[in-house]
Amino acid sequence: MFTYTSLVPEGNTTRAALLEFDGVRILADPGWDGRSDLRYLDNIISTVDMIILSHPTTDFLGAYAYLAFHDLKIPVYATLPACNLGRVATLDLYRSVGLIGPLKGTEFELKDVEEAFDKIITVKHSQTTDLRAKYDGLSLTAINGGHTLGGTIWVITKNSEKIIYAPEWNHSKDSFLNGADLLQNSTLLRPSVIITSTAIGSVLPHKKRVEKFFELVDATLGRGGTVLLPTSIGGRMLELVHLIDDHLQSAPIPVLLLSHTKARNLTYAGSMLEWMAPAVIRDWESRGQPPFDSSRVQVVQPNELLNLPGAKVVFASGAGFEDGSVAQAALTALCSDEKTSIILTERVPGNSIGNDLFFAWESLAKANGKLEDGVPVAFQNQLTVKPIREDALVGDELIEYQNHVKERRTKKEESKKAKQADTKETQFEDESESESEDEDILDVEKKKETIPIDVDVRNAKGRTKMFQFIPPKAKFDDYGEIINPTDYAREEEKDVNKLKRHKANNKVQIGEKKKWNEGKKQDDTSDLDALHEPKSRHVSQLIVTSRCVLSYIDLQGLVDIRSLSLIIPALKPKKVFLLSDQTDPSNFQKVASTLKKHNNFDVLELNPNEPVYSKDTVQSFDILLDEKLTDQLKWQKIAGGFTVAHVIGNVKTKKELEQEVKAEEDKLKEENSTFLANMRATQLAIGDVKLSELKKSLSVAHNVEFKGEGTLVVDDIVAVRKISDGDVVVDGAPGKLFYEVRDAVRKMLAYV
Repeated sequence: MFTYTSLVPEGNTTRAALLEFDGVRILADPGWDGRSDLRYLDNIISTVDMIILSHPTTDFLGAYAYLAFHDLKIPVYATLPACNLGRVATLDLYRSVGLIGPLKGTEFELKDVEEAFDKIITVKHSQTTDLRAKYDGLSLTAINGGHTLGGTIWVITKNSEKIIYAPEWNHSKDSFLNGADLLQNSTLLRPSVIITSTAIGSVLPHKKRVEKFFELVDATLGRGGTVLLPTSIGGRMLELVHLIDDHLQSAPIPVLLLSHTKARNLTYAGSMLEWMAPAVIRDWESRGQPPFDSSRVQVVQPNELLNLPGAKVVFASGAGFEDGSVAQAALTALCSDEKTSIILTERVPGNSIGNDLFFAWESLAKANGKLEDGVPVAFQNQLTVKPIREDALVGDELIEYQNHVKERRTKKEESKKAKQADTKETQFEDESESESEDEDILDVEKKKETIPIDVDVRNAKGRTKMFQFIPPKAKFDDYGEIINPTDYAREEEKDVNKLKRHKANNKVQIGEKKKWNEGKKQDDTSDLDALHEPKSRHVSQLIVTSRCVLSYIDLQGLVDIRSLSLIIPALKPKKVFLLSDQTDPSNFQKVASTLKKHNNFDVLELNPNEPVYSKDTVQSFDILLDEKLTDQLKWQKIAGGFTVAHVIGNVKTKKELEQEVKAEEDKLKEENSTFLANMRATQLAIGDVKLSELKKSLSVAHNVEFKGEGTLVVDDIVAVRKISDGDVVVDGAPGKLFYEVRDAVRKMLAYV
């Protein structure tokens, strides 16, 4: 039996999910907005067996690092992009709310978040993680979700139950991501339950939405204004960066980035090209341009925006202009300028400025008589913001803070050493220590080789009489000969290494010239360290008057309602669980009414914190047969190395058998014998017909070839079609060839 519970704290938009099978509990997508109380997960986290993360945004993994701080000892599964970009999104969120960073009163540090995401077990799309031995028949398969880079649809199989967990997905490809191929993947057919969200996207084609987006950008830049794009740094920002970069190309328009983690998300994205659409990679290669090059954006602080006049594009982390985010600081600095255009590209849940701006745009667009994506409106209103002021710590306050951080780090190190002492040292740690020692030895030897030495060879004997050179003895480990990588480095790489060592402190020595932009890293997050210029954080309230242009274009990468109504029924599920859309509750009734028109499956509406049950009608048992019975059965071989036999009987537990008396057993035998005698003889075909093997067997005497996907044609007369895993059709006119092909198919199956 399968149970699903949507976990939502009272009065908040933060959400997680609990998936329960017989003996297995899975926590899925523990999101967090930085404000909600996470104590509702205290009683849950101690009972779950694993965690799965679907998307690299804080709506899906914002609470993970917070949970990991409290000594999380269960496996966590996610794709590599979800791990890397989720790390960046979490750092940005935690710094915005004052949970990490060089701030007085912080509870955690940068290293804690890094270590939490280092523990994640990364998986690839279409890769099945076999956990059957540990969790009694459980396996996980990650499928491309198409919503974000590395976004995942999870296929969870437990014995005969198949659950598709697809919280948010996109069937169509966008500017750099492939869409979710749900209908092309046979492993997704006939699931017991599909769990999906009612969050839907625009019915307008993606190409037309992008064209409207470019029109707004060009109109704003043409009048020398600023384009402000608030977005989620771990999610849809990558598509916007790619669109702007492709659109502007070599135009002298500065592209600015505001984020606590700087351009670290672009650095990660540039190293994960295999997760993107191949056509985009070929386009980058043809232009000779590295993808998501962080040098093409300029990382700035919100207080620097006013010193950069003229046309510019500003990416700001924080799709909803949340309190403490750099997006809200950028809004405060730019919203009073009439030349500024605020373009919203995604909806956000909860009470936030981003949500208020969307409803303001919607009402103004309706008043103008044209409510559609990309319509600009003049927005003039007062906004209540909460600016953050950070003052540097000085004097005794600074010393007290530094001592507190050092004491906290000492306790963590002692706790870590105590845990390591309780467990045995792994072989990997031994090998890493030996490798570091070998590298030190190689460095010493290399230094010795560079020193010229005069040697007296007049009294030398043996092989070294003329040449005083003893070749170093090669050292080997499990991977082969130990080498010094610097021996094989190119000259330009050696120069770079020398420069790094010489200018580790970014200071210019006497007689040297400072190169442009040297030492400035676009993705350096060392300023998040707890001892980097410690500050105190003060939150105030301010009312600002906005006079700017406001517009909304749906670029959040979600499936539209028409495609959803076609794809879900095509998968032939038994039940569909619908999660409410937290950004637009009205979508719930639209999606539910559309899917309920199909009578082939049940549609269940989920309420927060109320478990929903799904009991599979097909059950499997492991039965130990008696040796005498096994010898009497007629066993038949099928594909996959399995053997099957037909048995008719009653399955009872040992306790039930012990309670039966001998008379009842005799009566049962008589009833069974009568039942067997009167039973109509029907045969059930078991096995899988592989068209490739059928082609080999028929190619001896016939011309056999594949035409189309899943169709095998014999002598251009008879066609064998494999509709699904269990349905095979032999199509053709009755005749000798037809019956020969049919018999060949039957021989590949076992009958009981």
